[in-house]
Amino acid sequence: MKKSIALLQILLVCFVSVFAQTREIKGKIVDKNGNPLANVNIQEKGTNNIVQSILTGEFAIKVSSKGRPELIISLTGYISTTVVVPGSTIEINLEENVSQLDDVVVIGYGTMKRKDLTGTISSITGSQLSKIPVSSAAEAITGRLPGVQVLTTDGAPGAEIVIRVRGGGSVTQDNSPLYIVDGFPLNSINDIAPTDIASIDILKDAATAAIYGARGANGVVIITTKSAKAGKTVISYNGFVQARTLPKKLEVLSPYEFVLAQYEYARLRSQSDVDNFTKYFGVYDDLELYKYQKGTDWQEELFGDAAYSKQHNLSITGGTPKTKISLSVTNNSDDGLLKGSGYMRNYLNFKLNHEVSKSLKLDFQN
Repeated sequence: MKKSIALLQILLVCFVSVFAQTREIKGKIVDKNGNPLANVNIQEKGTNNIVQSILTGEFAIKVSSKGRPELIISLTGYISTTVVVPGSTIEINLEENVSQLDDVVVIGYGTMKRKDLTGTISSITGSQLSKIPVSSAAEAITGRLPGVQVLTTDGAPGAEIVIRVRGGGSVTQDNSPLYIVDGFPLNSINDIAPTDIASIDILKDAATAAIYGARGANGVVIITTKSAKAGKTVISYNGFVQARTLPKKLEVLSPYEFVLAQYEYARLRSQSDVDNFTKYFGVYDDLELYKYQKGTDWQEELFGDAAYSKQHNLSITGGTPKTKISLSVTNNSDDGLLKGSGYMRNYLNFKLNHEVSKSLKLDFQN
């Protein structure tokens, strides 16, 4: 009984120590006039820990208790900032990014400067995507566009990614947005390489999505891929390699500690349980033999090796003012943290623009 009480005390100490490693920070985000800002992304620097502010501008995020955590605050149309949090509460003022008001966005029936828009649109450019080491377009917009929620169906690499624009509007029907890629509707954007994207514009309200009718009721995701450009031939490469490991492994019992805990548990229940224990593990006097048995660390067997994720993109563009060619080849692979869960994908994007005459142009895309 004393041994079982001591074991419970050890487990309690471990349980408390795990939850003592994080602390909660609460705050509020406002603009220069003191008005609260909603859907602001708050990310702990160096991690994937991201939350968003609510309508009152308030937020709460759990961060590491070591040192002074740094938070990255970002919102479309405002200047991103990084703040060091000395305490448990903070108020942050965001400044408008005036230069973004001159950005040109796609609105379905043409393009328009952002400052002339009356609807709600969130955008991300290809130059921003090229700096993000992700394997799909949906992953690239995760936590970077306000009002857009990105979820994965499971934790496996390459799993289907679900996008919701301002939440779901139906309980029984599909809540997926309408995907438009270079003017053509698609069912998914998982087959588009992030390196081939020039811009992503998301129409979020009824005014901007009205041109698409009922199909745009759940929002519209408009993706424009990179097009061919005239001029001398340009060959470019973009790639990344990253390794992922299990951040923390659970402390488990040794073979001797395990059989000893099983014996104590059997003693607490009944004599028949003790007899069953003896049948499988041996008599109590021989339990010392388990001290010399080497156990199998199944966490090491399943998650021990580093999981590598690689992406290589090679693109070639060039041509004359009348004939322009663009070719992009992307190879993406992910080993997956769990053995046997990896995948490999190859993307090919080819565009040919040829001006036959002033009144006839041919466009080919694959």
